[in-house]
Order: sequence, then structure tokens, then C-alpha cells
Amino acid sequence: MDKKRISNVKAKEFFKKNIYYFIIALCLASVITMITLTCVNQQNIKNNIEPVAPVNNNTDNTDVVKPGDNITDPVDQTPTDPVDQTPTDPVDNPTIPSDSGKPSKPSNPGDTTTVVPIVFAAPVGSVNILKDYTMDSLVWNSTLKQYQVNDNIIFGGEEGTNVLAAADGEVIAISYDVLKGNQLSIRHNEKLVSVYASLKDTSVVVGDIVSKGDVIGTMGNTATDEYILGAQVQFSAFEEGNTIDPNLYLTIGSK
Repeated sequence: MDKKRISNVKAKEFFKKNIYYFIIALCLASVITMITLTCVNQQNIKNNIEPVAPVNNNTDNTDVVKPGDNITDPVDQTPTDPVDQTPTDPVDNPTIPSDSGKPSKPSNPGDTTTVVPIVFAAPVGSVNILKDYTMDSLVWNSTLKQYQVNDNIIFGGEEGTNVLAAADGEVIAISYDVLKGNQLSIRHNEKLVSVYASLKDTSVVVGDIVSKGDVIGTMGNTATDEYILGAQVQFSAFEEGNTIDPNLYLTIGSK
């Protein structure tokens, strides 16, 4: 027993004296082990040695990306339309000769109609205005003994004096009116009509085509609404059936 106790005491003393060496040895061993493991792992990475994969708990069958896999974007496999290789016809670019030396042609060669504004000539050779057109004020009518508007121009003269067409046109009516006496109408276009009243007689018939200045009748005193004025011709103008001032179409010289 004494020998055994003595051995234990010696062992404890030896351990106490050398404990630092044991600790240093363990530390060195640990450092060497860590360095060795690090070098082995780096070498495995260089040689693309895959480490042991953990247990795959992926139950949805999706692909697992492993270290070292070359990951690239998926290539679009959508087919593209083939390039149209159909040969095209060469474009003809003929040289167009200059027409600068030729007279230009009208855009519509068949349309030669020129609109000429209508100008009335006086319906008598010698102008003597007894009463002018007035629709914005009242004038005295000595025959009817009242003030009233006047929708025409009254030219006076000798009975039988020639009455002339104020412009080119077609005779469209010859009639008699109690107040206006014998009257004649000429259409100059689709809108404009001139009327000659208080005529003694007429020298044309309906449908005749007359020119400006042609004799269409003679001056008389058949208009009973202005009988006191004597021989006369009452000259009126209408546009689309409405009375207008004949002075709009009469030249100043004719008055």
C-alpha cells in the first residue's frame, strides 16, 4: 500500500511539474490539425472534389444547385421567323425630263367656264329717275295719297320709249297686274331675276334669249299705283325670290 501511495504521489508531482508542457502540446496538436484540414479543403476545392452533400429534404423535385456547377442563363429557344430571302425587283428610277419650257396645262382642261359678275345697264337709253328704291323709309305716293316704301326704281320718259334688257338672260314671264300693269321678267342666272313693269307693250315672248341692251318692249303708263307720274318703267330685281335693291347691280354711269 505504501508503494502504491508513493507512486501516486510521484505521478501527481510529475503532472504538476509538466502540466504546462501537456497544454502546449495539445495546443500545437490542435493548430496542426486545423492547418491540415484547411489545406485539404483548399486542395479539394481546386480539384473540384465535392464535399459530402447533406441529406436532401427537398420533396418538390426541384433541382439543387451544387457547388462547382457552371450556372448559365437559359438560352431562349423560341424559333425566330426566317428572313425573307425573296429577291426584290429592282426599283425603276427613270429620269423625268423637265417640263419647265412648256406651258402648264389647266387642272381640268374641259372646264373653260368663267364666272363673270353681272352688271346691270339702265333699262332705258336716257336715264330719268322719278323715284328711287327705298325700303328703309317712307316716301309720298301722289297717286295713292299715302306714304309707303318703294321696292323698285321708276324711270320716266315719253310713252313708247324703248325699254332695254338690263343684262343677258332668258324671258321667263310676261303678265299683267292691276297695280303694276304689263310686266316682263328675265332670269339672268339661277338666283337673279329682273322685272320691268308699266310697259305699253312687249317685243319678245317667253323663252326668248336676250342680250344686254336688246329692246324688250316700250314704256307706258299701265301701272295704276303710280299713274300720276306718267309714262314710266318700274325696274325691280329679285334674288331667290326676295326683293333686292337694283342699285346693287347697276353701274354708277348708268344712273
